[in-house]
Amino acid sequence: MPDPLMAARSRLANLHRAKGGADPAAVTDAKRELKRLLLERDIKLALAEAPPLTADQRASLAALLVGGSK
Repeated sequence: MPDPLMAARSRLANLHRAKGGADPAAVTDAKRELKRLLLERDIKLALAEAPPLTADQRASLAALLVGGSK
């Protein structure tokens, strides 16, 4: 099974190399997916290395993900 992070990077690079320019919406989607995968990887690493979060800490982080950054 291919690495999803590598596949997302490759997709974005291929869009940038497209002759005649890539569809801006496709580039935006590819960037969004790459950022999501990077964030997922970093969250997993942080949770694996840190002590368990409290309920308040989990709620605070969940609020960031649900409501976006402010």
